[in-house]
Amino acid sequence: MDDPERGVLKLVRIIAVAFLGAGVVNVVLYILECSAPAHRVPVNPLWVALESWPAIIGIICLVKSKPIASWLSDLLDL
Repeated sequence: MDDPERGVLKLVRIIAVAFLGAGVVNVVLYILECSAPAHRVPVNPLWVALESWPAIIGIICLVKSKPIASWLSDLLDL
């Protein structure tokens, strides 16, 4: 693996970790909002699933980071 492919792989992994972090933050903030003493409401599992989509995308990107990086490297070589 040469340097440009390695750089693209790092970029893909950084973006995947950012998606993962954003999804986790969304879910945690929703759960904290539901358990706030000012307005207690039950946690809606459907809403948690909707809020966790960025985390799911991040996990998929981390698992498939090598094929995504090679595709992007081929796309940028033109």
